[in-house]
Amino acid sequence: MLDDMIKYQKDLEKLLDENSTGTDWKKELKFFKTRLLHLQIERLIHLLVTLTVGLAALASCCMTVIYKSNLFGVLDVILIVLFFAYILHYRKLENTTQGWYSTLDKIKERP
Repeated sequence: MLDDMIKYQKDLEKLLDENSTGTDWKKELKFFKTRLLHLQIERLIHLLVTLTVGLAALASCCMTVIYKSNLFGVLDVILIVLFFAYILHYRKLENTTQGWYSTLDKIKERP
């Protein structure tokens, strides 16, 4: 979904740079706000998943210290790698959302 959103943003930026007079900017603004809402919802869901995986990794690390089991150590590694992967993906979502806020301002400036 993120790739689709980035492609849409590039197309919209191109349209904004062209200063097209035939574009219905009110319609574009409404559609853009809908897409922005979807992006914000996805960002929230990924934040919750990232936090959950982080808490699971923390709990697993605590269990490893308490029980000194190799199985918990393997689980620690898996959860920590997954946690960092989620952090990187969430960073992309956050940066995309912040870019969309500036694009939203540009669309609002159009007549």
